[in-house]
Amino acid sequence: MPDWKQLVGERLGRMKLPPEERGEVIEEVAAHLEEGYGELCEAGSPDPEGYTLAQVPDWQALGRRIRKSKEDPMSLSRKVLIPCLMALLLAQAIQLTIFHLIIPLRGIPSAWQFRWAAVGSTNLANYVPWLLTMPLAGALGAWMARRAGARRGQRLTVAVFPALCPLALGIPVLTYLFLTKPQRALAIPAATIGVDLLLWIVVPAIVCALGALPLLFGATHQAEQAPPTQTSNS
Repeated sequence: MPDWKQLVGERLGRMKLPPEERGEVIEEVAAHLEEGYGELCEAGSPDPEGYTLAQVPDWQALGRRIRKSKEDPMSLSRKVLIPCLMALLLAQAIQLTIFHLIIPLRGIPSAWQFRWAAVGSTNLANYVPWLLTMPLAGALGAWMARRAGARRGQRLTVAVFPALCPLALGIPVLTYLFLTKPQRALAIPAATIGVDLLLWIVVPAIVCALGALPLLFGATHQAEQAPPTQTSNS
């Protein structure tokens, strides 16, 4: 009779779960396969082991589904939400600091003061220094997410999240503009909005991802502590 625990452990590989949870998952899957194997043997199957293993056509996909199902809301908050907020706060603090130091904003800022086209070349003094600091915010978020055991996709999400900083500043300003001067707000050309989204969202997101690139491909903190899969010679 096959050693189902060994087979499941080999096929699931280094599933990124704490060691105790990983052991429980292997035992549960192995028990399910062993039950199916016994039923096939009783039915006189010519290849009960092969038919049993065929129940799981993609072990990597199974591992991903199990890993996602084991993530509770608190774990997801620790891995994604908190690093996102920390990286966003850093980017927003840097942006506000640069904007006040280089082009001080008095009172409630006009939406046009956050715009590339309307302010003109003087806005380069704001935009370029802020953009050059975005890799730091992306790297900070990705590092925190990696330390918390986040997956690669989660780390990338956290890394690009600081690019939403202009939205965090611009949405309240645009809301104020719509409430006080709706005709002026509606007169903003769609092409200008598209250019703004490119310069203030898309480009910073790419820069953040580049800053976090070294942290996207390393092992997570949990995976580094997970024991290697044990194989035994039968």
